[in-house]
Amino acid sequence: MEKILKIIKERCPQNHKCPAVNVCPVGALLQEGFNAPKIDYGKCIRCGKCSNFCPKKALVLESNNKVNYAKMTTNYVRLPLKGSENTRDLGGYPTNDNKVTKFHVYIRSSRLTNITEKDNEILKNYGITDIIDLRGVTSIQSTFVSDDNINKEYFKFHYIPLSTIEMEQYANNEHEKEDFNFGIGYTYLLDNKTKIKKIFETLADAEGGVLFHCTAGKDRTGVVSALILGLCNVDIKDIIANYEVTHTYILNSDFMDRYTSNLQKSSPEFIKTFIENLLDKYTSFENYILSCNVSKEKIEKIRDKFCE
Repeated sequence: MEKILKIIKERCPQNHKCPAVNVCPVGALLQEGFNAPKIDYGKCIRCGKCSNFCPKKALVLESNNKVNYAKMTTNYVRLPLKGSENTRDLGGYPTNDNKVTKFHVYIRSSRLTNITEKDNEILKNYGITDIIDLRGVTSIQSTFVSDDNINKEYFKFHYIPLSTIEMEQYANNEHEKEDFNFGIGYTYLLDNKTKIKKIFETLADAEGGVLFHCTAGKDRTGVVSALILGLCNVDIKDIIANYEVTHTYILNSDFMDRYTSNLQKSSPEFIKTFIENLLDKYTSFENYILSCNVSKEKIEKIRDKFCE
């Protein structure tokens, strides 16, 4: 059984320089100030010297029982689904702390109404275990029934409607104006902290990969994608680029005819405005997620799952 080194922060006094850092023969333990050390898994050889040395048993070498649900090892930027042209992996982005986001962990998508049984098999084999549906107009959220054509024997389904009355009113009242900026509408979603908390706890606790989607996979999905990438220290220009390409993939979708041209756009200015408003108020993505009562433990769990 493969072993993995873990840090149990509750056991670490975090009031002195950790002597176990110097015990590690490959320099895989890093410490900032008196904080609990962090593990560089790229260097760690799982020798057990630090865990045997630590008197508080805060460093533990244990069996890694994590199941790899991904039978498909190919990494796709855009998944080859017949029933959805805008299902994309958030993997492959460098982070500002010298890591990279993993494939097969978090997938953004447009609606799954038209996916085929083969598409279901692809998602299952890609490692997806959980699906989050972010749809539901505020006025009918209590009676909304998802039309996702998913095989519920394969996936755990979560209905977490993210929209707010304020965002919908902004879209309805402003979408025909020349200076329309949907980033202002997206900013209203930051107040929906109960749903954001539920989304991020689902992202943290899912056994395998998580696919999340709205209708077009642009607005609510774009906001959640930006929050995930920002939380994991992906550069803002990459977050904007990930959002911006959406328009290309949804342009010819059958459901886009109902929307005006402004609502079809994934203008970089939209998501840039959203990010600027978030940072102006909360100073960091992490501070915002913490304000939603998502625990630090859940945040670290997301980072550990998504970054390497």
